[in-house]
Amino acid sequence: MRLKKKIVILAAAFCVVWAAFSFPLRFEDKVAEPDETVTAPENLQPFTAAELDLFLPVWSKFLHTDLNARVKQISLASPDSKTQNMPAEVQAWLSENGWDARRFFRIERRLPELMRAVELERRIEGYEQLAGNVSGMEAMIEDSRRSLKMLHGRLNQQELAIVRTRYDAVKDVMDKSAAS
Repeated sequence: MRLKKKIVILAAAFCVVWAAFSFPLRFEDKVAEPDETVTAPENLQPFTAAELDLFLPVWSKFLHTDLNARVKQISLASPDSKTQNMPAEVQAWLSENGWDARRFFRIERRLPELMRAVELERRIEGYEQLAGNVSGMEAMIEDSRRSLKMLHGRLNQQELAIVRTRYDAVKDVMDKSAAS
């Protein structure tokens, strides 16, 4: 009977681990470009918690406008891209909603990578909780820690701390955008 319980626990843990590695993280394909490509000094300033709180509702509205489709083709991460490459309607809409276009898109570009880091941190926590029950988890934990370390080297720690506390709100906007 005890062996049967161990086998069931091991099988359940294997399924959880398999699922975690079989399905890529939701935001992996939206990794932001490094900040070195942004030339405007004001865009290099890390965003604040208050700024993110103001950004999220405007971003949510923007993602559900036809303007969003117009800027998807513009790479604001390239060194030579400036706001003059952006349709005037987009700049006007953002201005009416209290945002400078470069600042708005800088925050938008940063969020997926910051979210990925928070997701990795949460994944590691889950693995560590399972590690006591399943052998071989140490390698997966170490692999996730290496990935997280690579991300941390590119991230602003102040922004990461802010996104950690607002993870659910950011994820909600991203999920609603993906669903539409």
